[in-house]
Amino acid sequence: MEWNYNMNECPLDTVVCLLSKDDNILLPEQEFVGTITSNGKFIIRGKCYFGNPDYFYRSAIVAWKTIETNQ
Repeated sequence: MEWNYNMNECPLDTVVCLLSKDDNILLPEQEFVGTITSNGKFIIRGKCYFGNPDYFYRSAIVAWKTIETNQ
């Protein structure tokens, strides 16, 4: 599946692949597995299941895609 750069379409509280922005030399592009959630006022990062959690919470998330499973 291709990356979806419309973060408004990202399902909340669902484990998805997330992609960080690549415009900062200190925070290069990385992929994560995690959730996007709402705190009642804003859409925020939820839990990081795969990848560096510190980096996950500091970087700008710009795209998402569903996790492909082979069953």
